[in-house]
This record gives sequence, structure tokens and C-alpha cells, in this order.
Amino acid sequence: MGTHNSDEHPMLEESVFHLENVLPKQLPSVSEIEHTDELNTSGNNTAGVKMDSFMHLLEKLGLSGSYPKKMTKKDVLVINSLSLSINEPTTEKELSNLYLYKLMILDYQARYLCVKPEAGSMSLNDGGVTAEDDEDFFDIGDKSTQSVSSKKEQIHPMDIHMAIFHCSNDFLRQYIFTKLSASQFGLPILVPSPCTEEVEFPLWALRHISRSWQSKNGSTSGKYNNRQMFNTPVPIVSFIRLGSSNYNSKSQILNGVISKQRHSVFFHRHCRGSTSNSLLMNGVVEIAWYCPGGKKDDIFDDCVAFLNLHGDAAEHPKQLEFLQAVSTVNVLLLSEHAMSEAAKKISQELCKSPVPLICLFSGKEHIQQSKNPRTVRIAAKNRNQAELTDELTSQIKQCICLNKQTTSLEGCSTAARKLQFKVDEDNKSCQDAYSQAKKLTCLLKKGNVPTLKERFLPLQGELWHDWCIKDKEQYRLRVKERESLEQQLSRISAEMKHIRLRQLKTPLK
Repeated sequence: MGTHNSDEHPMLEESVFHLENVLPKQLPSVSEIEHTDELNTSGNNTAGVKMDSFMHLLEKLGLSGSYPKKMTKKDVLVINSLSLSINEPTTEKELSNLYLYKLMILDYQARYLCVKPEAGSMSLNDGGVTAEDDEDFFDIGDKSTQSVSSKKEQIHPMDIHMAIFHCSNDFLRQYIFTKLSASQFGLPILVPSPCTEEVEFPLWALRHISRSWQSKNGSTSGKYNNRQMFNTPVPIVSFIRLGSSNYNSKSQILNGVISKQRHSVFFHRHCRGSTSNSLLMNGVVEIAWYCPGGKKDDIFDDCVAFLNLHGDAAEHPKQLEFLQAVSTVNVLLLSEHAMSEAAKKISQELCKSPVPLICLFSGKEHIQQSKNPRTVRIAAKNRNQAELTDELTSQIKQCICLNKQTTSLEGCSTAARKLQFKVDEDNKSCQDAYSQAKKLTCLLKKGNVPTLKERFLPLQGELWHDWCIKDKEQYRLRVKERESLEQQLSRISAEMKHIRLRQLKTPLK
């Protein structure tokens, strides 16, 4: 046994040393990115404008020094003046810190932060205005455009959320995702880079997401499941949009399907603080899970995942291809406006796909049903929201029964790699750390754990156990014939001191 340990311990120490010295991959700073952008003057002007807007957003939020991926948990988990006195934000630079603080305490209003404009004072003095001067009250024409255009644009709440995501390192992202999950918010699963348009799949941040539910059907009926979603395959329902709709919000419809309560799992146009100038959400795909509680009013009988592609699907072909690869059911919201050629081609491909398709027509109040059970038409114009939600939910259930495909997050990451998306766990630093951690756990499994613990953690062994017993005894004194309470305390104190001295003599390795 002694020979076996002597061979393994140097390997164990070497593994620990290598694990501690794995450094994250160096990323370019903001100044380097800006310099590169200046050199590439012949590049895409649109990408350059978007990058400039992103850098300006970081500057307004006070996050320029944190991009890319420089913000750590140490920067967030601090007790400072912000956590001692919470007030409404008065400047844009306060938004990011306040968002993080509210998210840490699971305040769902973290997603609705905005700087309130100063209330304009209205004079009660009429200033000599007569009724004749106000005759053109209803004749507004183009007079209102000046006051509207002069209004300062607010930062979109989800731009704050995504800016912090781009500035967070992998460990902070994982922590933020845990808080978002606990707050029942959608989690980013595909994120386009604001500088390179490269799509990222944050697998490391999603790896520790777990869900609990109680199914009504199958072999697990009546049992309570607590699963890591990384390796748990479930049906996936994808919501996408072609064109823009004035009548319906895709994310709002999806929220009604997932939750009967008025909780916005996915941010939509009617949420407080929403603006039309979102910079970082276009092309982002978010994921959320519906988890039944085994009750009669459950919407679905088993766990179902929902993917939501923000923006026009015609502008994001790679994300759309990913959704086609992993989806059990597709839900398509069609604009009431005339479709472009690209949108027509995509809609035809979705109809021919083996994945069941539910199509919501924003411009139709009545529509004839399709003869094919795998393609469903639903009129969505001027519909009662509850009725539309019930019909859509019923059709989703039927389509899930037709297509038994299920996919886990691990399966989604495989599809992302096939499309050459950037998976955070594939970078060299993460792979090196993973291999060292795996080597370390293998050594621990081979060796005798109590022996290893006694060797490497001597202060947590038998001496620590004995000290704890004596510490408990001094607060639970018993009446004895030969010793008074004072004598017992004195004896126990001496024994504890003796144990401490033995601990101090133990060599640390």
C-alpha cells in the first residue's frame, strides 16, 4: 500500500500544480479592437457602425474597461455603497451595477431598469393664452415630430443584460445564468458577437442549470425529477418570426404558452422600458424550460424546452439552421406585410421540413386549416389573447406527439459545432483545465480517500474531529460526583489546547 501511494502522490501533486497554472486565453482589449477596426478600413461599413455603437454603449454603461470577458465574480460579489443604499438610477453608468445587484438578490425587476427622464415642469400661469390661440389643438400635422425627436433615447434593458454578458468571464457567466434561471428568465444559448458576427454557444455557463418537475406520463409518472439539463433530452419548441408584425409580439405569445401567470420569461416589446432601438438582442437565441408540477392545471405533461430567436429569421440563416437541427416543433409568426423573397424561400423550406410546423398568420382573422397534420395554420389577427394561447398550446401538444425527437444541451452543442459556432468549452485553456481536473479525479478514485485526506489535509482529520467533540462537551456539561462544573471546564480546555498543539506540530504538505 505504501509503495502504491508513493507512486501516485507525486502525480497528484503535479496535477494540482498544472491545474492551478492553467491561465485563461488572452483576449484583445478594447483599444486593440478599435485599432484593428481602423486598419481594416475596407471592411464592412455596417459591421463597423455596429461595432462603434457597441463601444459607445459600453462607454455609457461604464463597462469599457471590462470588455472583453474581464469582469469576474470578485468584481460583483462585494459589499459597497450600492448594496447599502439602493435608489433608482440617476445616470446610465449606474445601470450595470444596479442590474447585477438586483439579479444577485433575485429581484425580477432587474430586467426593467432605465433612467427616468426628468419631469418637465408645467407652468400653471396661462401666460395670456386665449381660446382662439388654442383652436388648432387637434390640428397636429407634423408639429409633434420636433418634441418627439428631441427626446433622449433610453438604453434598452436587454442591452444592459447582454453588455454585461459580453464583459463577464466564464465563471461569472455561469453565476449569472444560475441567477437568471432562478428568476425564471430566458437564458442566452446563441449569442452573436457584436464585433465579429461570430456566434457563440455558452456551454460552460449552461452546464450547471438544473430543473425539477413531476411528470404525468411515461415510466416516471408521479415521480419528482431533479435533472441537470446538460444531459437531459427533452422536446424543443422553437419560436421564430419572418418580417415584422404590428399586431402580435412573438415573445409575448410565447410567454403566454409557458406561464399562465403574468411573468415575462422572455422580454418583449410591451415590457416596461422596452425601446425600438435594441442593439445587442438581434440574432440572440434564448432558452427556457416549462416544468410541470404534477397538477391538473399543468400546461404540458412533461418538461418541454422553448427556444426564442430574436429578430427576423431571414437575417439570421445560421441560427435558423441550428433551430432546424434541434427542434421538435417549429412555431412561425408571419408578418401581415408582404414577404420578401428570402422569407418566402424560408417559409417553403420550413413547410417541407420533417419537423412539424405551426404557422401564425398575423394578417388573417380567419384561415382554412391544412390537410397535413404536420403543418398547422392559425389566424392571429384581432384574436383574444387567451383563446389564441389555448389553441396554440393544444397544437403544440399534438405536434410533440407526432415527432418524438428530444435533444439535450449537450446535443445542442454538437449541432452548434457542426455549424462552426464558437463553443466556450472548446478553447485551449478550458480543455487544459478539464484534462487536469479529470486526471486529478482519476487519481482520487484510484487511491484510498481517507489516506489521501490524512496526507494532504491533516488538520481536517482525526485531530479536528477530537477537537470538535471537546468543543461540544464544554457547552453540554453534566453533573458528576468527582468533578465540579469548573473542574470539567478546566479539564476540557486543557485537552482542547493539547489537541491544538498537536495540530501545530503536524507538518503541512
